[in-house]
Amino acid sequence: MAQTMAQTMATKFLMRPLIGIMATALFSLSAGAQEALSKADTEKPVTLCEACIDVMTATQIANAFWDELAVQPDYDNQVEIVSKYLNLITFDLKNMPESRLERLALGEGAYLTFQVQEANAYFSSLLEGNDLISAHAWERMLQITNRALGENEKALEMLNQHYGKFALTDKIYRGRYQQVSNFAYQYVQDKEPEKAVALIEKELRALPENAPYSSYALLPSYKKFIDASSRKDALHMFVQKRLSKLQKLNRKWEKEKDIAGHDPILNGEMPDWYWRTQSVKKDESLRAARKRQLTKLIGNLETWLGN
Repeated sequence: MAQTMAQTMATKFLMRPLIGIMATALFSLSAGAQEALSKADTEKPVTLCEACIDVMTATQIANAFWDELAVQPDYDNQVEIVSKYLNLITFDLKNMPESRLERLALGEGAYLTFQVQEANAYFSSLLEGNDLISAHAWERMLQITNRALGENEKALEMLNQHYGKFALTDKIYRGRYQQVSNFAYQYVQDKEPEKAVALIEKELRALPENAPYSSYALLPSYKKFIDASSRKDALHMFVQKRLSKLQKLNRKWEKEKDIAGHDPILNGEMPDWYWRTQSVKKDESLRAARKRQLTKLIGNLETWLGN
C-alpha cells in the first residue's frame, strides 16, 4: 500500500536516529501517531468545538496541546494529541496573522504533525528577528531543512549563521543541542568522526558560563568518538574547567532567592507552550527549572570525567 504524504514526511524525519539520545518531539512516532497520520490524509477534520473557533487563539491552542504533550512519556501519541487541537483552526498560508506569536504557534502545530509545507511557511516568516520568537523559529527551521527536506549543506550554513545571530541566554534551555547532534551523527555515518568531535567542541566552547545547557549531553552520547579523537585531552581539560565554574554557579544559585518580578515565565515574556518545549514544567519558574537542570548536569559531567 502506498504511503500517504504525511507518512512519507514522517519517514524522512525518522531516517537518521540519534546516537544514544532519546529523539525529541519531532521524531516520536507511536502506533497511535501512525494511525492519526493516516487519518489526517483521508478524513475531513472534525471540529471539536464550533464556538471555540472565534474565541481560541493559535497561542491558546498551542498551550493546550503542549500541556498534554509534556506529560506524555516520550511524547506518545504526539500526532494524535496535537491534531485533536488543530481541528479547531485552519492553516491559511495566504492570510497569515500579523501577530508573530500566532504565526509561531501555527508553525509549532504544523511541525509537530509533520506538515512540512505549513511549518516551513510560518517559521520562515519569523527568521528576521533576534528575539526568542526568531530563535525558536530558527531551531525548528534547522530541523526541517536538515531532517525533512534533506538539504544538509543549507542546514549547516544556517547552523553557522545561528552562532553569529543568537547569543545563548539562560532563557534558551537546550542550546543548539539537537541541531549539533544531527550533524555529528551524519559525520559519524560518513566515517568522519573527527568532524563530529570538532563540531561538538565548537558548540561546548560557545556555551555561556551563566547557565547549564542540554548541549553538554553530547559528551556522553559521543564518548567513544571523543575518546578516540586527537581532541580528547583538550576536551577533558575544558570540561574540567567548565565543571568547576558550573559548581560555583550552583553554590551561588543555592544562596539566592528567586526574584519573581524578574522571571520571564511569570512576566509572560513568551507563551506557556514555549517553556514546555524548553523542558520547563507547568507552573515552574525559569530559575527553578535551571536549578534542576544544573544539579543533574553537574552529576553527569562528574561521571563523564570519571569514566
